[in-house]
Amino acid sequence: MRRNASIQHQSALYQFAFRTFVCAHFEHRYPPSSLIAGLLYGLLGHDSFAGHLSLDLFDWIESYVLFLAQQDQKKASLNGLLAKLMSDLANKSLPNHGVLELMIPHIDEYKSFHSVSNLLERLPKSGTKLSNIRFLDGYVDQVLEEVSKQHDSSRLGYNAHAFQRFLDAHRALHATTVEPKTRIAELQSRRFFNHILARANDAHIVPLAYRNLTPDIPREVQADLIHQFAHQYALDRTRSCQQNWRAIRYLYLYLKIHELPIQPLFTRTVVSVCITRPLSENKFVAQKKAIWVCRLVAQVEGVEAARRVEQYFWAWRGDLILQAKRDLIELGEYGWAHVSTMERLKLLSGIRG
Repeated sequence: MRRNASIQHQSALYQFAFRTFVCAHFEHRYPPSSLIAGLLYGLLGHDSFAGHLSLDLFDWIESYVLFLAQQDQKKASLNGLLAKLMSDLANKSLPNHGVLELMIPHIDEYKSFHSVSNLLERLPKSGTKLSNIRFLDGYVDQVLEEVSKQHDSSRLGYNAHAFQRFLDAHRALHATTVEPKTRIAELQSRRFFNHILARANDAHIVPLAYRNLTPDIPREVQADLIHQFAHQYALDRTRSCQQNWRAIRYLYLYLKIHELPIQPLFTRTVVSVCITRPLSENKFVAQKKAIWVCRLVAQVEGVEAARRVEQYFWAWRGDLILQAKRDLIELGEYGWAHVSTMERLKLLSGIRG
């Protein structure tokens, strides 16, 4: 009992030391080497190192800390040092998956999803194998869930690209451990489409004939269904514009990543959800979102169709801003007329003919 209590106490101390180094690096801009040094002590208290603690390990950690001190002069990046540490651990037949379990949440929080993708990409390039892939599989599911809820359209293209890189790195890491890339790609796609089906079922937009649908259907059928789902989301007035936009954005991401064809039905739905409905409800539409919509329309329906959408957007938005200004003047105010604020306060009367 005393021995177990002592081990638990040491583990807690190691974890505390690691969190201290995390704070010092990300909040006070300490060099990456200091964070890696703290991570080494954090690993000593991690479950993956149970049964591996020895005097030789402590000696190796001390020598590694000295090596890290030399890296400050070389201005080594955090991801570079993390990838090297994982490679060195694997070479010593020590578990390295604890590095990801401890670091990814902090990289995700303090830096960006792009940084996580960058770290994962480095591992297969250096031939590093993961001692356990389970955490990474769970993280993929978490990312899928988060991506389905994002609504920042101005970074849509970047997110799609970063997400594709992340999935590619995940496949590559699986390929170096258990399963071939093609199988992992299928599993990823299945997870992705499962999220789409689950949300469509929750929104009650799945046709009766497809209620018991599974993800194991041909891609062309998936593409047709996604177009129908998007159309049904656009018709659903019980959901807010933002809710429908998030759902359709997720569908777009699936089409984009799997290189499935986008038909005019989808672009017309996007125009309806992103421009027509919000403007008809006196909601302000950002220029960035309109630009993205027009570019998508141009790719699918042609430049002339995109120009018509653009003209329609500017004319309607201009009328909406003008009406907001009129209503503000009627209230005895002569400052800036913010459409979103006035609509939220129920002060906007709507566009007059």
